[in-house]
Amino acid sequence: MSIPPMLIYAAPIVLVLATLIPSSWANRQSAFMRRVSYALISASGAAFFLFSLILFFQDEVTNSWSWGETDGHLKISVYFDRVSALMAVLISYVGWIITRYSYSYMNGDAKSGYFHKWLMVCLGAILGLVISGNLIQLFAFWVLTSVALHKLLTHYSNRPWAVWTARKKFLISRLGDLFLALAIYLIYQLWGTGELSLLFAKFQSGGSGSFDDPLVAPICILLVLSALTKSAQFPFHSWLPDTLETPTPVSALMHAGIINGGGFLLIRLSPLVSQSSSALALCTLVGGGTCLLGGVILMTQSSIKKKLAYSTMSQMGFMMMQCGLGAFAVALIHIIFHSLYKSHAFLRSGSAVTATPVIQPDVTGLQRFYAITVGMVASVGIIGGVLWLTETASIQSAAGLLLGLVLVLALTHLIADSIATGSPRIAVLGVTAALFISGIYFLSHTVLKELTSEILPHEITQASLAYYIAPVAIGIGFLTLGLLQLAITTFPNVRVVQVLYVHAVNGFYFDIAARRVTAAIWRKSAPTP
Repeated sequence: MSIPPMLIYAAPIVLVLATLIPSSWANRQSAFMRRVSYALISASGAAFFLFSLILFFQDEVTNSWSWGETDGHLKISVYFDRVSALMAVLISYVGWIITRYSYSYMNGDAKSGYFHKWLMVCLGAILGLVISGNLIQLFAFWVLTSVALHKLLTHYSNRPWAVWTARKKFLISRLGDLFLALAIYLIYQLWGTGELSLLFAKFQSGGSGSFDDPLVAPICILLVLSALTKSAQFPFHSWLPDTLETPTPVSALMHAGIINGGGFLLIRLSPLVSQSSSALALCTLVGGGTCLLGGVILMTQSSIKKKLAYSTMSQMGFMMMQCGLGAFAVALIHIIFHSLYKSHAFLRSGSAVTATPVIQPDVTGLQRFYAITVGMVASVGIIGGVLWLTETASIQSAAGLLLGLVLVLALTHLIADSIATGSPRIAVLGVTAALFISGIYFLSHTVLKELTSEILPHEITQASLAYYIAPVAIGIGFLTLGLLQLAITTFPNVRVVQVLYVHAVNGFYFDIAARRVTAAIWRKSAPTP
C-alpha cells in the first residue's frame, strides 16, 4: 500500500495557509480560530500517525516522491522515510498537547485568535521542514518556522523586554539562515542538485562531486553553524533564556519543538556532515561546551522557567555533541525524549508555585563521598549488566566511551542523591530508577539503530586528530563539572565557590555582546528585564 505524496504534503500546507487569515479578523473570531486550530492540528496528527504506520510496514526503508519539472530546481517534493515519520509523529503529538492546553490557557486573551493563527503556521512549518524533499523547500520552511516563532514571541507587544529579546532572536536566526543559504548554494555548485533522494544516491555511489572535493569541509561547517544558531548553542545561545516573557504554550513549543531544528538538520544531512571530521569536531566541542556551560548556570537559577531554559540549552548541547561524535541515532533518541519531557515540564511549570518544598537532608562531606563512591560502583555495574543482557554493541569508540562516561556520571548522581537521604526505601528506588533508565536507553538505541540502519551513518570513516581530541577535552570537562557540583554542595561557603556562583547566576555575562549588537542594529537601548 503506497501513500499518495499529495496527502503527506497537505497537512503542513493547510496549516501554513493560516498566514492568509487577517489577524484582526482572527481576534474577532477567537472562538472559531480556537476550534479550527484544534481540529486541524488533531487531523494532521492522526494523518501522520497513519502514514507512519503504513511506512513502517513497508519493505522500503526510504520513500521519495516528487512532481514538477524533473530538471528544475524549484519543484515541490516530499521525502518521507523513517526519520521523517518519527519526527512528524513527535511534532504532531507535542503540537496537539500544546494546542489542547492553549484551548483554555488563551481563553479570554484579547489576541487569542492571533495566537492560534501563528501556532498553526508554526506547527505547519515544522512539519513541512521534516518532510521536505529538496534543500530549497527545506530552507523555505526553515525560515518560515523562525518567522512564525517571532510572531508568537511578540504576542505581548506592549512588553518592552519581550519585544527586545524577540528581536535579538530574530537577528541570530537570520545569521543562521545565511549559513544555511551559503551551504545550499555550495551544494548546488558541487553536486548540481538539491533533491535529497538524488544527493543521498550520489553520496552512496561516490560518483562525481566526491567527498575529496575541497568544498565538502566548508559546506559541512556551514551546516553545523546553521544548526548551532537554531539550537541556541554558544555563542548564539543568549536569546533562549531571555525569551520567557511569552505565553507558556509558546515556551513549550519553542523548547520541545523548534529548538530541535538544528539537530534534525544534521541528522537529515548526516550522510554528508559525517564526511568532514572538522565539522564533526566543531560540533562536538561547541555542543559539549554548551552542555557544560548550561549545566553550570542551571545550578544557580531560582526561576523555574530560567532553569528549564538553561536545561534546554544544555540538553541541546549534549544532542549536538552526539551528532559531532557520529552517534546520529542516539541524537534522534535524545530529541524524542527531550521533547516529551520538556513540553510536560513547561506546561506544568505553574504548579511549582503551590508545590510542597523538598527539604534536603544535612549530609557531611564524608557521607557525600561515601554515597558518590557507592553510586559510581553501582552505576558502572548497572551499565555493564545492561550491556551484557541486551547484547548492545561495544562502546570502544571515542563516541561510545564519552557517552558511556556521561551516563555513568548521571547515574552516579541519581544513586548518590538517593543514598544520601539515609532512607533505605529511597535508596532502593534510586537504584531501580537507574536500572530502568539504563534499560530504556540501550533498548531504544538498539531499536532505533535497527530502524535507521540504512538511513543514518553509524560509523565515521573520515576521522582526523581533532575528532579524537574533542571527545577527550569534553570528557575532562564533564569530570570537572561533576567535581564542581560536589564542591558546591560540600563547601558552599568557600570564597571561590561564592564568586563562581555570582558569575554563573548572571550567565557569565555572555549576553552583553548580543545586547550591544541588537541595540546597534535596532538603534534602541536594551530595556531592563
